[in-house]
Amino acid sequence: MARDIYGVITALLTPFTKDGNIDEESLRELIRFQIEHEVNAFFPCGTAGEGMLMPPELRKKVTEIVVDEVNGKVPVIVHVGTSDTETTVELAKHAEDCGADAVSAITPYYYKHDVKSLILHYREISESVDIPVYVYNNPGRTGINVTPEVLGRLVDEANIKGIKDSSKDLIQFADYVLMFNDRINLIIGSDALFLPALVIGAKGLVSALSNVFPEVVVNVYKAIVNGNLEEARKAFFLMLKIRNVLKEGPYLAAYKEALNLRGIKFEGFRKPLRPLNEKERNLLRDKLKSLVPDLL
Repeated sequence: MARDIYGVITALLTPFTKDGNIDEESLRELIRFQIEHEVNAFFPCGTAGEGMLMPPELRKKVTEIVVDEVNGKVPVIVHVGTSDTETTVELAKHAEDCGADAVSAITPYYYKHDVKSLILHYREISESVDIPVYVYNNPGRTGINVTPEVLGRLVDEANIKGIKDSSKDLIQFADYVLMFNDRINLIIGSDALFLPALVIGAKGLVSALSNVFPEVVVNVYKAIVNGNLEEARKAFFLMLKIRNVLKEGPYLAAYKEALNLRGIKFEGFRKPLRPLNEKERNLLRDKLKSLVPDLL
């Protein structure tokens, strides 16, 4: 029976060696750090995990390490999306064989696909595995937006069980809730929308921020579960302040450097992503220490 996926779902960053291979020791350490701080699930190989910059064999290696280290403590939903159906199916089957609880696939990118093509794509993924399949909607990256109407067809005709929505469109997300309610699992994919999305019916958040400060993100979720809206607002606004700092500079670089500050080694990137330079690192450290001095 499929396990529920809810709460704080860490969009797991991938630690690389300087030559671009997986730093297994650091990845395992990051997972233990997350579990220690009570995250509810993991989402490896997504955008934050540099999944689209990794060849399939590296993505498989990440999946194997994550599922092994998590060891059933919390669910793992592996991102398997690529620009083609064949590779996506291959990765989905591998994730299931490893013991993943579910898979998610971004809408196939680069080419403009119509709804019929999307249905065929997701149906083939769903038919290839016996674990739940989620759509990953990120129109800013793919140029394709999964509207509520399109999602309805994917649910009915391709057996989709949930969506990770990174459209940053809260009105559209509210329409998902109106149309589907508890029929499928509705997960928000933007840290900046966590609190309002929870209030209107999201079951959880796939969070990049929780890689670095899981305790801050978990505090938002716990406060809502406990009915303490004022405490949730306080924790959420701290989330936003941290997010604004981590969004400065080249993509993902500040997140990785912040993990270095927390004692988890992150030194490599998949090119052409780049690390912070010395000036950027010093500025980041100063800003974070002013926001969360007790955590650094």
